[in-house]
Order: sequence, then C-alpha cells, then structure tokens
Amino acid sequence: VAPTVAPTELPSTAAPTERPTQPPPTPNATATAEVAALAAIATEVSVTQTARASAVVPARGMGVTRAAVQAPYEQLGFAFEPAPLADGRERVIASHDIAAVEIIGPVADVQQATVSVALTAGNEGTAARGLIYMGTLINVVAPESEIGPWVVEEMKAATMVLPTKGFYDNEVVQDGRRTRFQALGTNDGVLLLLTIAAE
Repeated sequence: VAPTVAPTELPSTAAPTERPTQPPPTPNATATAEVAALAAIATEVSVTQTARASAVVPARGMGVTRAAVQAPYEQLGFAFEPAPLADGRERVIASHDIAAVEIIGPVADVQQATVSVALTAGNEGTAARGLIYMGTLINVVAPESEIGPWVVEEMKAATMVLPTKGFYDNEVVQDGRRTRFQALGTNDGVLLLLTIAAE
C-alpha cells in the first residue's frame, strides 16, 4: 500500500518590487503544475476530469468495442452515462466504490479508456479492489500484451517516489497502444490513474 503523502508545498509569493520580475524557473515547476492538475481530479472526485490529465485522444481506435469495455465493469456495479466531450467526441463515464471509468471514442472502436482508483493508506482492501479495477481494463483492451507486468512495476516505482515528489507519471508504447500510469499522493492515501489509448 502506498504511503500517505503530505500536500505539495508551493513556493511563497514575494512582495512586489519597483520592477517586478518572474522568479527563475526551477526543476520542480513542471512537477508542481502536474500535481495541481491531478489534485483537481482528487478534489472533485469526478471521472470527467481524467481527460484533462490524459494525453490527446488519438483519431483511430484500439480495435475494441465500447460494449466490450463496459460489460465487465457493469458486472462489478458500474453504471455508465453519456458525457460527450466539448469537441463532440463520444464519451461515457461511470463511478463505483473507489473507482471511476472513462471511455472515449465511437461505439464500434474505442480510442481511449481510463480508470482511476483512490487507495486509502493502511487499507489493504482498497489496494486489492484497485488492482481488480485496473486489471479489468488491461484484460479487455490488451490481454495479450505486457502491460499488466509493466503496471505492477510502475506501482512499485511510484511507491518509492511518492514520499519525496508527491506524484509519479510514466508512459510506455507497446503493441500499438500507449499506456500511461499516474499516481498522486493525497492526505488519505494515493490516487492512481491508468490510461490506455491507441498509439
């Protein structure tokens, strides 16, 4: 189970001077911006925000239907609702228990799918359920790939990084799919996001 991570400390704002200037960029500037973006997801507890943390959705699909992705989640208690993107692209979303699922793309050929899970520190139950929800997406979208083992290794890596950086983000492209794993330390535990999309 990933440890609880204290909120990221933001740099203090200096008092205005006669000729105000921007402070020089620091190596943590990008990290702070990404933490803020992911924190918005955790705060709103809404899958509709996961698209903002994901990369641009590709034009082509992954060769899997929306029904195929939805079915196993519906058996677990998820109820999907349409939530089209601002640019008109099709999207359905659902939330249940500690997880939320977002599916983007046409009914016949999904372009991207994201599952986010909120794990509570010290609660092995949420960790086990989180693995089930993420594993479900992998089994449907990329059952023959090496994504499963990769995600397990990424979770281990995130556990090592979160105590000092507060977030973790990595991406891999294999078998024609782009997989992104993100982790954000929260006051109660860790928020994980797994996105699989067409390359």
